[in-house]
Amino acid sequence: MSTPATEHSPLGLITAGADAAALVAAVLANPQALAAMQALAAGGVNVPTPAPAVASCTVSQAIDAYFAAKTGKLRRGSINSQSSRLRGVAAVLGGRELGSLTHSDADSFIAERVEQGVSLSFANQQIMGLITVCRLAVRRRLIRENPLHGFEFTAARTRRDRVYTPEEIARILDACVRADLDALFVVVSVMSGSGIRPIELLRTRRADVDFEAGTIFVPAETAKTGVARTVALQPEGANALRSFLSNEKRPSKFVFRSSRASDDKHMSYSAINLAWHKAVDIAGIKPNSNGTCAQIYSIRHSLASRLALELGFQPFELAAAMGWGCVDEAATYVKAQKTHLLASAARLTQANAAAAPVVMKRGRAVKPKKTKPARKPATERTKP
Repeated sequence: MSTPATEHSPLGLITAGADAAALVAAVLANPQALAAMQALAAGGVNVPTPAPAVASCTVSQAIDAYFAAKTGKLRRGSINSQSSRLRGVAAVLGGRELGSLTHSDADSFIAERVEQGVSLSFANQQIMGLITVCRLAVRRRLIRENPLHGFEFTAARTRRDRVYTPEEIARILDACVRADLDALFVVVSVMSGSGIRPIELLRTRRADVDFEAGTIFVPAETAKTGVARTVALQPEGANALRSFLSNEKRPSKFVFRSSRASDDKHMSYSAINLAWHKAVDIAGIKPNSNGTCAQIYSIRHSLASRLALELGFQPFELAAAMGWGCVDEAATYVKAQKTHLLASAARLTQANAAAAPVVMKRGRAVKPKKTKPARKPATERTKP
């Protein structure tokens, strides 16, 4: 006869997940405890393990613990980027218990930030940063589990879909001249003719520029794909770059030196992007009808679209010119605009007009008979 699993019996204490001291005391007080434990083991009942005690932790405290753990392990730029993301999270959700957050809270936060004018992409990055904080909190046993595990983000519309025409590029360059944005003038001039990535150009050293050959060498440690390549310069970009370097008052090993740091630092992407938005506003360039914003990276994809759709570059030629890892990326970055579609339709119309018309006879297509040229009148005929 087994011992009933009452509240104070050994079996009841084991099933309830009591600690070892209470279980030992129950065994000593009950002579039938050993038989009850043997019956429990024979029945294969899983004994629940009590969960470890977890102290309450707010979102702000978890963020502070994250930066305390990551300081000295991450680069300064990464720390600053993560700090800018989590600063907004702490302002809205800082007083909430970290373990009580739900997916609905994350959705509400993103919706609120978008209503405030923040891009959907940056709002998603803020929640990504919060998820990273939750993971560290789980490892530090500040919370039992990640409350945002499996959160599904709303896909943000890419900001690289904007394709600029040569006329718009000319207006942006004119705005750079009017606003004294010398560095941006050079960056736009070089990118619009070479397709080099903006961060690759900003990291370019003076020794990597060869004006005689008209090229820029992109080393493997700078290239996005990790493969070194050589980029060809167009005359406009080469002239702008040569003039910029000759007028540099404090030359450094980098072509674009940072104004806030010493000579061993290059200009940051955020600095050139701020100058780009200023020039776009001065030029009066409006976003697309779908609301995609202007971004300096779009110059690169504008050139890719022109090379493929106007100049007829083959996929492997386009991949080599743009520095892509595979030719499949052309399907992602080449964007057909209205002008390209109209030009394609015009070429198709010309091809159809040049082709022989098809004649249907008894439900079958037959080639039309060739017509002989009309004979000249007898008065116009000349005898040999």
